[in-house]
Amino acid sequence: MSAGLTAAAILLFTAGSHEALATACPSSNAAPPQVNRQEIAKATRCLINAERRSRGLRSLRPNARLSRAARRHARDMVRRHYFSHTAPGGPTLPQRIRRAGYIRGTNDWFVGETLAWGTEARGTARSVVRAWMHSRRHRQVMMGRSFRDLGVGVACGVPSRHLAGGATYAVNFGVRS
Repeated sequence: MSAGLTAAAILLFTAGSHEALATACPSSNAAPPQVNRQEIAKATRCLINAERRSRGLRSLRPNARLSRAARRHARDMVRRHYFSHTAPGGPTLPQRIRRAGYIRGTNDWFVGETLAWGTEARGTARSVVRAWMHSRRHRQVMMGRSFRDLGVGVACGVPSRHLAGGATYAVNFGVRS
């Protein structure tokens, strides 16, 4: 029974259907506060890796340091009401990744990041990953062949002072040697 379900899931992934991907990744249609941020981050990671596998790319490994940097950045954007890869007055993406300890001890590294926020149905992992896949620049980062590691951060709320609820996402991608 379990082997049959696994085989069916693999077939669904290769079909590339957003509905199939969402079914295979629990909590992908949930938004805060329906489930906790960790479940939404896990669903986001699952959806990104499913999209990568459907294109013949390897899955990215979860990395606690990249996740820490992503969570901190997502929370900071909500708290200080901005939406950017660089916080007002700093830090930059490489500085945030360094502070989290991801590139400590190496001079050979490469990182990338995708950001998003949304309210109601547009704040779900499924909706966010779908939007990224429809954006050439975001898709290029997410499907980057050189990346090996992934960290997802989700914060409750959005960077806008005029909207309530929703979720803000930061996803960090990296490779180091």
